[in-house]
Amino acid sequence: MLKLKKASAPSTCISLFAEFVSVTGAAKILSVEKSKLPYKPQQDPYKQIREGIVRVHTGQDHDVLEQYKRGKPNSRKDALYQPLKAAYEKWIAAHDIQWVGLKRSPWQCNGLTVKVKPDLGLRIDGKEYMIKLWFKAAHPSPLCSSTVIRLLAHACVGEHEGATPAILDVHRRDLLTKLEVSDIDSLLPKEAARFIKIWDTLTPESAKVASAAEDSTGQNDLF
Repeated sequence: MLKLKKASAPSTCISLFAEFVSVTGAAKILSVEKSKLPYKPQQDPYKQIREGIVRVHTGQDHDVLEQYKRGKPNSRKDALYQPLKAAYEKWIAAHDIQWVGLKRSPWQCNGLTVKVKPDLGLRIDGKEYMIKLWFKAAHPSPLCSSTVIRLLAHACVGEHEGATPAILDVHRRDLLTKLEVSDIDSLLPKEAARFIKIWDTLTPESAKVASAAEDSTGQNDLF
């Protein structure tokens, strides 16, 4: 039986909201539908390497795939993870990097709560960053990257005030910090309102469609 999130105020994660902002038409509806479903670790293709990178920076492991290799072999993930591991190791070898920790901080607008959590909090060559990891082979679109970078600014608080929000495009070893969409600050509230409007029209049947779509792609995480 399909289980939905318990009834609550409309909310989503930063990845799905960035997806929502970046797409048009029926794809927007699907992004909202996926937000109503619980997170499924088995459908997050990058979960183990994302966690492995954190474990290396926090001193728990020496290799980003160390924890992954303790589990069952998976040829599909082996092919996915090896080039990412090689690229990430080249990137960290080129910089002086220390772990500084991170903060979760929600972005709330027009009745929507977006859960904002960086993957990494690092000091890189003397400058502090709050970073979201981008593992996909395709470069993030300007709308996607600008949405993520703007929302990550809400995690640059407390002891991390003044940190730079960024996306690390792992394949290209490219740390993105620039807002490529100049009117992103006026756009995001409009997108939040659109998200709420769609959320309020959805039914349990529509969530089944989203669940089937996730099952067919084998992933529920944008990055």
